[in-house]
Amino acid sequence: MVNKKFIKVTGSILLILTFFSLWLSVLSLSVNAIIESDYNFNLNQDADIKIACFNTDNSLCTNATSCFITINYPDNSNLIEGSNMTFGTNYYSYLVNASLLDQKGEYRTTINCIGGYNGYTSFIFNVAGNSLFGFNLKNQSNVILLFVMVLLYLGLMILGFTFKNFGFSGFGFFVGILIGLMLSGLHIFLTFLFIFINVVIFYTFAKKNK
Repeated sequence: MVNKKFIKVTGSILLILTFFSLWLSVLSLSVNAIIESDYNFNLNQDADIKIACFNTDNSLCTNATSCFITINYPDNSNLIEGSNMTFGTNYYSYLVNASLLDQKGEYRTTINCIGGYNGYTSFIFNVAGNSLFGFNLKNQSNVILLFVMVLLYLGLMILGFTFKNFGFSGFGFFVGILIGLMLSGLHIFLTFLFIFINVVIFYTFAKKNK
């Protein structure tokens, strides 16, 4: 005869695994969307855009070449139109003031250089909201840390349900809260969604093991 408690534990573990599979899929898509941008900056913070300039013989441009930058907001309205970039030994740069970066999303940018040779380049930079406690998910090492913590959370919850150990599930609950705060670097909705589900899972475990 199959043990009913074993069935409940197995069902709970499968539920957690299903949730995390769906959640990781959403997270992976969100992270990829951020990483694919040419530049990544934070909302209401200065954006220092740097770009190298080369002549047709692959030598660096000199100060005889002038580069101009045009940037459009995510809603396609104009942010900067044909502003002169600052020449540097290895690159041209332009500092976008923090007060201008007040929209989240992708900013389409074109740089046109005029000199001995003329040329242009187009790219996109992304502006995202800051994490609730400064955790930057545009950094690859931080993304890896997030996945490690997700695996830790999953393992703790499985151990908690399997052995009915409140210590495992309690520690897992606080790890889950930290993960929720990390997710705010992607979207505040994911933060509240994860924390809500984390609280529900922990409450269900605590109620079953009174």
